[in-house]
Amino acid sequence: MTWETKTLGKMYMCADIEITNGLKEDCAGQCMNGGQCINGACVCRKGFEGTFCNVVQYVPDKTNYTKMLKYLLLFIVMVLLIIGLIFVAHLLFKNAERIRERIELLWPRP
Repeated sequence: MTWETKTLGKMYMCADIEITNGLKEDCAGQCMNGGQCINGACVCRKGFEGTFCNVVQYVPDKTNYTKMLKYLLLFIVMVLLIIGLIFVAHLLFKNAERIRERIELLWPRP
């Protein structure tokens, strides 16, 4: 189908595309970052905005730092507890002979 207008000049229509002497009336092929051209305007994906979806939106960080801090503190306490148990075991092993002597003094064998 072909027709001519005073402002745009000669126009051609074929199936579902429109060619206007090299001018693009809509956004076809211009939408960036996964945006889709719908009814002559870019519909942007989440996180993008602008005429052609070329502007990154500010997305606030939703990380729960309080929860992470609790787990970090729990990890530190557990590590310190393990170190303390190893230290106590070392002291008991190092002084095992003296501990046996004291037990023998308190409860002699029959």
